[in-house]
Amino acid sequence: MDALRREFDAAWARFKTVDALRLVPDTLESEWPRGRDTYLAFLTPVDDPAVVGYLRGVARVIERIPGVEPYPEDYWHITVKGIGFEARTAAQPEDVSASQVAGVAVAARDVFAGQPTFETQIGLVSAFPEVVFAEAVALSIDAFEQAYGTGEPARLIGDYLRRRRK
Repeated sequence: MDALRREFDAAWARFKTVDALRLVPDTLESEWPRGRDTYLAFLTPVDDPAVVGYLRGVARVIERIPGVEPYPEDYWHITVKGIGFEARTAAQPEDVSASQVAGVAVAARDVFAGQPTFETQIGLVSAFPEVVFAEAVALSIDAFEQAYGTGEPARLIGDYLRRRRK
């Protein structure tokens, strides 16, 4: 137990002397974009007054951390599904060519239009190295699966992209 305490004390002492929040220069998240800067995703805005109030409290706490700036309230959202990176041409599996973006939006609108709504609640605050976020939790897994199946919208949009690449 003493060895563990010494290890923790040493790590804590190092942490208190760093001048950046990132302790490790390269992470999976920093490697993932590989120079690409436009990520496409389906988002739904957070506009429930109780949730906005909760998130304002979270933002007030994290903005006290040096170097951390919360996103503006008008960007607060729930990420429904990430699509991929917009690219001039789709060279990687996670790329969407610029010419496909409008078609993806139309295909997604068609897929999502017929889906029933479901309720979510805000869960715990968590973080990736680059972002702090509050988890959105479907109140009912059955309702979520009834609305979106087990991957149907993503599969249909993926099918659309594969047809466009041919």
